[in-house]
Amino acid sequence: MATTVNGVTFKAARTTPAAVAAVGIAVPSSGALPRGIGQSRETLAALGFTADVGTTVVLPPEEGSEHLRILVGIGDPKEATANVLRNCAAAMARAASSHASLATSL
Repeated sequence: MATTVNGVTFKAARTTPAAVAAVGIAVPSSGALPRGIGQSRETLAALGFTADVGTTVVLPPEEGSEHLRILVGIGDPKEATANVLRNCAAAMARAASSHASLATSL
């Protein structure tokens, strides 16, 4: 089922749709990195990505994939509130604004 709000269509899916242009990945400020990033924290820091709330970095597709990866920092997951997640989603949307579609589990 799809829902459209202000010209944006939202769909729930169990897997990443093949036709999506970018994949948004939520990244905590400490601990293990989520699967699909393929970079170390040191490499991400060199790119200016700290995983603080709302920070973003765009990475090229992994080998064998066509999806750009948009990382968004969520800070400490233990301190995540609805407002923090809303700010993270807004940051991810801004980073994805030049792409036709975005999939995320945020």
